[in-house]
Amino acid sequence: MAIKKIDPEPVIDPEPTVAPDIEGQAPEPALPTVAPRNSTFSERRAAFLKAIQSAENK
Repeated sequence: MAIKKIDPEPVIDPEPTVAPDIEGQAPEPALPTVAPRNSTFSERRAAFLKAIQSAENK
């Protein structure tokens, strides 16, 4: 005797949850990009410290 598989009924959510529209609500980066990618370490460090100081002065 073969065992017959019974497909369970699909569970249908009566009120599908929809993600809220978060278009345009992306968080701003904590610190802006302050130096180009191909700059030296000391240039990036100086720009980073300058960005921190300007953020603290706000």
